[in-house]
Amino acid sequence: MDCLIIAAGMGTRLSEIGESKPLVPVRGVPLIERVIITARQAGIRNFTIVTGHRAEQVEDYLKSAAVRFSADLTFCRNDRYEAPNALSVLAARGHIRAPFLLTMCDHLFDPLIISDLMGQSLGEGEVMLAIDGRLGNPMVDLGDVTRVLEKDGLIRNIGKGLRAYNAFDTGLFLAGEGLFDAIEEARSVGSEVNISAALMRLAARDKARCFDIGERFWIDVDDPAALRRAESYLLGMPVRPL
Repeated sequence: MDCLIIAAGMGTRLSEIGESKPLVPVRGVPLIERVIITARQAGIRNFTIVTGHRAEQVEDYLKSAAVRFSADLTFCRNDRYEAPNALSVLAARGHIRAPFLLTMCDHLFDPLIISDLMGQSLGEGEVMLAIDGRLGNPMVDLGDVTRVLEKDGLIRNIGKGLRAYNAFDTGLFLAGEGLFDAIEEARSVGSEVNISAALMRLAARDKARCFDIGERFWIDVDDPAALRRAESYLLGMPVRPL
């Protein structure tokens, strides 16, 4: 299975630490390198990476490190990287085989989550989102995380401002052409072109499924506080909730 990594955004909340978010180090290893290493541990070899902000810097680093990863890398660019992230997903259409895994360059995971997700099957037009049902997970920034209302294994609502929710969006997906189609559909009616908007269109057709990660580790390293929590976890130290 191939893996699509979105690495196009500006990452302004981490700009005090590094000019390029994908290359911000977590205990000395750039974020995107950790993502690739984790996926390699789960058995993935082929990666399509969408770049945008400081694209050449990110691509040059990864090309120089590809031998160390023992991975095959393909690059696509999203010149509209200041727009919501679904445009970066769309930039990869035609460059990746379906089904594929989709994740972000700043999300760290237990590789077993990826292995288990790869073992799932998708129906025609479906997308599966890995969710975290631990509402008290200290790794989660409640002020920023995308919230999910799940019922009977399906997404019923998703968004950052939900009042009624029972899970969190981990930013890891098993997807195929159905996701690209849903993004295009959202664009055609003038909706905000983010992944959540596309998932809501799929949810209306019972095509947005959930996979619960259980007790396994994940974190969205989106700001200095999250970076500190990630490093504490990797050092085996206790992590305090915000």
